[in-house]
Amino acid sequence: MEMVSVQCVLFLSCKSGARMVNNKRYCVVDVCGTLFSADTTLGLVQAHIARAGSPFMRALLWAFSTRYSPVYLAFLLMERVRGRHFFKHVIIYFLRGATKKELEFTAECYLDHLMTYKTQAAVWSRLRVCDGETLVLASASISPFVAALAARLKCQYVASELECSSGKYTGRLLVDITGEKIERLASIIEGGAFGNISTVISDNLTDKPLLCCADKPVVVLNRSKDRMRWQGLDAEYLETWL
Repeated sequence: MEMVSVQCVLFLSCKSGARMVNNKRYCVVDVCGTLFSADTTLGLVQAHIARAGSPFMRALLWAFSTRYSPVYLAFLLMERVRGRHFFKHVIIYFLRGATKKELEFTAECYLDHLMTYKTQAAVWSRLRVCDGETLVLASASISPFVAALAARLKCQYVASELECSSGKYTGRLLVDITGEKIERLASIIEGGAFGNISTVISDNLTDKPLLCCADKPVVVLNRSKDRMRWQGLDAEYLETWL
């Protein structure tokens, strides 16, 4: 109830006089399924284990993450029944013992791969229309990757954070911002002026409150049937398969 109340207050501020706090305009963009046709948390873990993991860890990760493996399907079923994320936490545990420097290097290599093969052309083209707006990445993906992308794009970001101890990752999430991007963006949007968000681009249904804050909400559709999930939202729709 508390989280819902916070979102309601922030949503109301989007439509109130908060717009007058400053003249800076923001373009807030999701990453996974939006800028790239990939789950970047899983992709980063796979890239790191492929580069630095043992043969056993590679085989185990393959068994956990192959799309039609019994283990992967079991996690999907658990998430659907319980309404909670399990797979993400299990996959992140494969990063246990990795150092910040090692994962930063993997993130840069993985980002090179995505920029070459996995960009969503329609979304990147739409970003050119946002010239003059301050770009902010808002992703529930993990910070080593989102930080690398933000550095290349020379922008700020909010992302889920990994727990770290003595310079090594513990394999656990410290902060998961799924469904909590509005609260996290409050530290970046100057003066908390959510009415200054000009554009929001996302494919995630959990970002609907954030999309409602934008003057120009842009929904990314990765499958034709995805449009049904967004009924009632007056937005621009980008079909990535065209």
